[in-house]
Amino acid sequence: MLLTFKSKPQMRLYYPLEMFEAWPKDTFSFCPKCALDSFEPLLDNGPEHYIRCKVCGSLWIAHTKAEIEAPLGAVSA
Repeated sequence: MLLTFKSKPQMRLYYPLEMFEAWPKDTFSFCPKCALDSFEPLLDNGPEHYIRCKVCGSLWIAHTKAEIEAPLGAVSA
């Protein structure tokens, strides 16, 4: 059976996994919903990084830190 919640010690809060969206490709260091760059890391789980936007509260899963730390103006290959 698949767990739909991470444990409280891991996530600090309970967030259903269905609430997380995949980080869009070609998005840089700002939130795709509100275009601001204030994030709270929730969990670094190997290749997946669970983050929450502190401004709009949207939840994201980035598969590499490069996806959320790419410099502005970078072009992906």
